[in-house]
Amino acid sequence: MRVRDLRAVLEDLGRIFGASGARKQHVAITQVAEALPAAKGSDQDIGLYLTTLEEELADDFAPASVKYLRKLKEAGLVEQAFLATLNLIETDRQIKKVDLLAIAEGYTGSSDRKASAKKLLSHIKGHFYKRLYERDANELAKRATPV
Repeated sequence: MRVRDLRAVLEDLGRIFGASGARKQHVAITQVAEALPAAKGSDQDIGLYLTTLEEELADDFAPASVKYLRKLKEAGLVEQAFLATLNLIETDRQIKKVDLLAIAEGYTGSSDRKASAKKLLSHIKGHFYKRLYERDANELAKRATPV
């Protein structure tokens, strides 16, 4: 079932409740139908849509370290996405050193608990560029012709 199909069913159900005088049910069903996308994403499978929505809602309530760690991992080896996420981390006033430690440990696999916030950010950045260098070196090695 597609999101647009579910929305259409809910709108029809809302009209039925409205016509029968069930005001509270009409309002509730109409609100649920309006919460579903009308245009963008309406061709999406309902299971995929609900999974995505659930992840977004969970992300809203997740600790800052979990949010940023997920964003760093999603950036992969795309430099612009990585730098944008790193900039968000640097400018976030609510992030504490404990969160930075968790991000650094989750992203790099290790971190120095005594390091300053600036050094932790530098460690994360260095790890990214090390991974980027390794990827490029591996690609060059694959293209090299043996002598």
